[in-house]
Amino acid sequence: MKRIWILSELYFPEQTSTGHILTKIAEGLAEEYEVKVITGAATNFLIREKRPKYEVRYGVEIFRCQGTAFNKNFFWGRIVNLITGSTSILWKALQACKYGEIILVVTNPPLLPFVALILRWLKKYNQMAAGKPIIAVADDWSELAEVVREEEIGWIVKPGDIQGLVNTIKFASDHPELCLQMGVKAAKVASSKYTFTQTDQAYKKLFKEI
Repeated sequence: MKRIWILSELYFPEQTSTGHILTKIAEGLAEEYEVKVITGAATNFLIREKRPKYEVRYGVEIFRCQGTAFNKNFFWGRIVNLITGSTSILWKALQACKYGEIILVVTNPPLLPFVALILRWLKKYNQMAAGKPIIAVADDWSELAEVVREEEIGWIVKPGDIQGLVNTIKFASDHPELCLQMGVKAAKVASSKYTFTQTDQAYKKLFKEI
């Protein structure tokens, strides 16, 4: 059975949008796959609750990581919470995730995509440069969606479409040859169009035009 990891600051019992959606996605995938979640401290409506650091719910293994809980009304408190929470998730992922496993990362908190990037560097993970197709949860008009569509390197799922995301992950997992073809294209696109040097030049050009 294939293993899928989900990295998210928010998960059950959280009932706000990100936590609720990720919980439903994980539980839906657990019907056919081995699903494990690495998340932050348990919260509900963003208020911390006491839950075990490890538990299994509806077939999903949940690993909770601890971070600071400074007052979010203060800027530096939010920054420290962001850094400690993301770092603890990264540390757990480095210990638990194995090469070749599927990782689903959300952008909450904003540092989590960089956590996935570090995982890629340290364990040869994910996305374009690693030769993996992309499942983009994005509006159809967004730049990310345009890249995925034009380069034919993955799939686009509308934000909030839980069943659509579940179905897309299942489809990708069941079609390894198609994923391989898209992954080869993604690696070429990353190396030819989206290097750090090219991104740096693009930002410099943008700021000069402002």
